[in-house]
Amino acid sequence: MKLRSVLLVIFSIALGLPARAWSQEDDKIRGLNREGWLTVLKKDKDTKRRRAAVIVLEVYGPKGRGVVTGLCEALEKDGEPEIRREIALLLGRMGPDAKEAVPYLAEALKNDKAGVVREAAALALGDKLSPFAHEQVLVFAGALKDSHAGARAAAAAALNSLGEKAALALPQLTHVAQDKKADRLPRLYAVQIISRLQADQAEAGPLLAGIATDADAPATVRLAALDGLGRRERTSKEEAQALVQVLQDKTVELRRAAAASLATLGEQAAPPWTQVQARLQDADNTVRFQLIRVAGIIARDQKEAVTALAELAAKDAHVENRLAAIGELGQLGPTAASAADALATIAAQDARAALREAAAAALKKIRS
Repeated sequence: MKLRSVLLVIFSIALGLPARAWSQEDDKIRGLNREGWLTVLKKDKDTKRRRAAVIVLEVYGPKGRGVVTGLCEALEKDGEPEIRREIALLLGRMGPDAKEAVPYLAEALKNDKAGVVREAAALALGDKLSPFAHEQVLVFAGALKDSHAGARAAAAAALNSLGEKAALALPQLTHVAQDKKADRLPRLYAVQIISRLQADQAEAGPLLAGIATDADAPATVRLAALDGLGRRERTSKEEAQALVQVLQDKTVELRRAAAASLATLGEQAAPPWTQVQARLQDADNTVRFQLIRVAGIIARDQKEAVTALAELAAKDAHVENRLAAIGELGQLGPTAASAADALATIAAQDARAALREAAAAALKKIRS
């Protein structure tokens, strides 16, 4: 009843009438029943009254006989773009009970002359109706080239909501991801979808690496590309090098993302170890923390990594990072024997009990 009351107030304001207009006895609003308001929407020449009909029909809801059908017909035929836009958004809010509207919304996205209507149709399909919109993948793909920026962004968002079912649109999404002149949101969604659906495909690596290292690309798009590189099971030296290159970026969020992806890649981060080691002194605690993880992963094959971890365990400015370095040394066991003296000093002399205990525990693992 709360939603109904709010909608009735909006309706009354739209017509300049008193808000008290609902008759529970005969199920009428302002003297008209559901069929009457459907007729208003279909035939009335007054734009204000047709707009009021849209508001009233939301009160009746999608389960009201003929409501969804009537709205779909008006979406096709009403001459006022703003009313078609409101209808598209309303059908989206109605959700699964209005699933029969999906092809009408797809048609509006594809062919409506008004950009705001095409955008609204894409928004509706990408929200509560998304579970029923997977057959419209190619319509969304076509809308990625829409002349209206809002429609392009909404279509890309709708594809993102489809998950694996967006695979048919990958050629178009790849084109958007590569297009340096593309809008930020469509390009962001395109990179996210490619990262999710093509993470193990060979051609995805160079694409993501190129975007990640493009200083002119929006930061959010580069972050998505960095995340995608971290998802790959097999990474080339060039892709690992791209991550290392971003470690030198002035934007700390990008450095953090690059470091996190290197940590996720594990042993594949070994080839550029020398450059990674140089970044262990990064000014940001989080970047150093992630690179400590990298050092721990590759230290079995890189003796210099053990030395670096020992230095960080003793001197890093952040306690959590020192604990992380000590933990990595302990996990290495006898491989980290060269760090035993440094750990022993921490265990015996450090002012923090947590560090003393962690160092003592790591020593036991190394000496076992």
